[in-house]
Amino acid sequence: MSRDATIAEIEKLLAFQDSRPPQLRAPETEPASLFLPRGAFTYADLRIIRDALKREQLRDGTPHQTHNATAGDIVRQIVRPTLAAGGAMTDVMVLLESVVTGVMLIAVKLGGDDKVLPKLVEGVEQRLAEARLAPIVPKGSA
Repeated sequence: MSRDATIAEIEKLLAFQDSRPPQLRAPETEPASLFLPRGAFTYADLRIIRDALKREQLRDGTPHQTHNATAGDIVRQIVRPTLAAGGAMTDVMVLLESVVTGVMLIAVKLGGDDKVLPKLVEGVEQRLAEARLAPIVPKGSA
């Protein structure tokens, strides 16, 4: 199995664990036996393996792969704690706005906002369209 496929499989296992209400989640030190054979890796082990594989992927990957892998971690750091603290998606969007503002203040020269911001929004719109349309598979064979 390739490194990307292994990461994807681990992500699926962890996504299931993380999507469960806290009172129904298995302890991190418990083997992920719902999906893996008894005595297999714990959820904590899977997180460590996933993170190590991602670091390896970042070293070996193209800039595009590096950006995508890093972005996923950043998104999780923004969304999970906000929702866990009782926030709503509107709170997540306000936090995102603050992050974008901070990055723009650091990365864009004074007076460059008019050129950079429309390009940034255009890129976001394009990536959203790709992400939302990519999984659609035609049902027919024609």
